[in-house]
This record gives sequence, structure tokens and C-alpha cells, in this order.
Amino acid sequence: MKKIFFSILAIAALITFNSCNDDETPFDADADVLVLTRYSETGPPEFAAAYFVYANKSMQDVMVITPGGQ
Repeated sequence: MKKIFFSILAIAALITFNSCNDDETPFDADADVLVLTRYSETGPPEFAAAYFVYANKSMQDVMVITPGGQ
């Protein structure tokens, strides 16, 4: 009888503590822009912007709009 009681108690505890969590973490992303420089032996240095986005959730697609609208 005690084994059945403890089994039911354990199952009830598992159901209680594994309930659905309605408090989903909101998406939060931070962006960073770096200027990369490439030096060649024959010409002047070349510059390019590199955009990095870090977030707390995975992203499938990211779009960058520069201050100049490009």
C-alpha cells in the first residue's frame, strides 16, 4: 500500500512541477558594426563594414538597414 501511495505521490509531483510555462522570454538582440581593413601590396587599403547580431534566440534571417537607407 505504501509503494502505491509513494508512486502516486511521485507522479503527482512530476505533473505539478512540469506544468506549462507561460512566461516566455522575449526576443532580445544586440547589433555591432565593425570596420574591416584589407591591405594589398599594389593598391590603397580597402574598407568594408561587417555587421554582427547577437540574440538570446536563434534567427533564420537578418536584414540590415544602414543610416543612409541602403
